Amino acid sequence: LHNGRDLIMVCTNGGGRGSAQHWDYKTLMLSSVFSVAPAGNGLHSFRLAEAIFFGSIPVIVDDEVTLPFCSVLDWRRFSVRIRQSQVSQLPQLLRAIPPAEVARMQTRLAEVKRKYFLFPFNTAMAILHLRVREAQRAAAKGDGGGGGGGGGG
Repeated sequence: LHNGRDLIMVCTNGGGRGSAQHWDYKTLMLSSVFSVAPAGNGLHSFRLAEAIFFGSIPVIVDDEVTLPFCSVLDWRRFSVRIRQSQVSQLPQLLRAIPPAEVARMQTRLAEVKRKYFLFPFNTAMAILHLRVREAQRAAAKGDGGGGGGGGGG
């Protein structure tokens, strides 16, 4: 999606030839306010990472995806999540977001990119250390720390 004037949806016709071939992908992504991140084959789509790195608010199209760092990030603050059944309403849904909210989402997206996604291994390790400290504090308070209960993951 692109919002230089209104919006562009680039679709391919199965043969890899898109209706908007004259657009340079990197330029298009850098100038997009929103970018669709449909479901991928794994935990999430590489389009999600592309949107984040290009600074475009991700529009996550998946009913059940588990998002990266979801235990520490409130994705609603810097992304839009829709169900697959809402795709046809996407232009209206995005236009309904007030400009001030879009600006807040863009600011938060830049913070999240810098803090969590530029060095994801470091982020994963920091979250692991945080969880260990939380468990140690709980054990020190007498909560037992017996490990029962959390399946984790």
